[in-house]
Amino acid sequence: MPGDQVLFQRGQVWREQLNITWSGNAGAPITFDAYGAGRKPQIAGSDAMTWWIQAGPNTYMTNQGLQTYNVYVDDGDPLLQQGSVSAVTSTPGSWYRDSSGHLYVRLLDNSNPAQHQVEVAVRPFGVYSNQSTYINFFNIEVKQTSQTGIYATSKDGNSPTEYWTIAHCTIRNVREAAVYVLPSGWSGQPMLRGWVLQDNSIGRVDSTPTLNYDSAGLLVRGTTGAIIKGNSIATVNRFGMRVSDYFGATPSASPVIEGNELGMNEGNISIAFTPNAVVTNNLIANSKGFGIGIGGPASTNASITNNVIVNLAISDDQTLYNGLDCNAGSTGGLFAYNTVVAVTNYSMTLEADGGQACLGWTVMNNIFDARANIPHPLANGITGAFYSLAPVSNISLGNNNYLPAPNSPNGVVRYLGVDYGFPAWTTITHEVNAFSVDPQFVNASGGSYTLLPSSPCRMNGSSGGCGRYIH
Repeated sequence: MPGDQVLFQRGQVWREQLNITWSGNAGAPITFDAYGAGRKPQIAGSDAMTWWIQAGPNTYMTNQGLQTYNVYVDDGDPLLQQGSVSAVTSTPGSWYRDSSGHLYVRLLDNSNPAQHQVEVAVRPFGVYSNQSTYINFFNIEVKQTSQTGIYATSKDGNSPTEYWTIAHCTIRNVREAAVYVLPSGWSGQPMLRGWVLQDNSIGRVDSTPTLNYDSAGLLVRGTTGAIIKGNSIATVNRFGMRVSDYFGATPSASPVIEGNELGMNEGNISIAFTPNAVVTNNLIANSKGFGIGIGGPASTNASITNNVIVNLAISDDQTLYNGLDCNAGSTGGLFAYNTVVAVTNYSMTLEADGGQACLGWTVMNNIFDARANIPHPLANGITGAFYSLAPVSNISLGNNNYLPAPNSPNGVVRYLGVDYGFPAWTTITHEVNAFSVDPQFVNASGGSYTLLPSSPCRMNGSSGGCGRYIH
């Protein structure tokens, strides 16, 4: 009933899918939470296998009635799936399930799996909800599902799944998304309201590393005013988070993405077909793909400010790169006080995918430090601080610090297909207070991008300065 609490004992495991079919109300949400001492209670999409017989050299077999999606040993990363028993026998750390339901494994150390905790992912979701409102979900761990950790959808526009808060949870070892929020696919359905995802730890997504816009740590579609704040995200194989429309049927709008830390992802923050996004004070470090990407003609009036993006390699499929990446006609927003250091290709881009340029942006008070940028493998060694296919007459530039990439011919900017050094670029743009000087970070090698008191980026005045830590 509204106002009730459902409490799970810490240290315990539930090997079943929690189906939430009830609703609270505005003054009395239904709360799922933990009690007691110890680690968070676990909702597992896996079954534990305890009976094994030897089926060959270093190979063991058990009967597994349900479809197997992944196999985990001692709560670690999944074993490698194979296509035959012989492949398992020849490959330490692998598994195979035949059509009769026999599961074969060979552990990395060749030991008997009966001496370990072996868990087999069989259920699609840890938590599933359709048409439930005013739900709190706190302090619970969800793991080892065949699809999604927490899946919240809506059957129709009259019964939306909204006003949820998911906080202080750990969600890991899923195959599609840790949290997936979506309306139904019916065109014209109202956007979902009241979604808060805060202070969660999002771990590995157990799928092949590749570009997939329908898979992420946090995948939020068709919402308005979603708050995504203070989360730690390391999916290893997928996007960190993505906020977008629902395949053209239901748009998203006005998310606030604030204070998150992302690393070890294949792409980090993605905003698509979503107006009025606020992306601020996020740290993206030691990851892959782009740092913050925004795209689609509906993605207007974004505010992308005070973010730090450092040390980004190219994604494993070589399709995602750049620090700040605007494409496919996103228009009329603000990039300000961001620090971008040591990324693949360009520190920031204003592109024109599909012939739709990113126009009307204000780009000011940023540090674009390309001194350690890595060129794209197909870019002939060219990289730099800034890339624009938008004419300077259509963008507003001011107080940016451009540091050149030493391995590029001119080192700073590629504009309308031509490379320019810093003096030539400022001559074209007449940018006020443009820099090309060392920003003087406190300890960049140690991961601190705070500015020293002597930094030239510390200027007086409301419009002066550059980088995240000036205000």
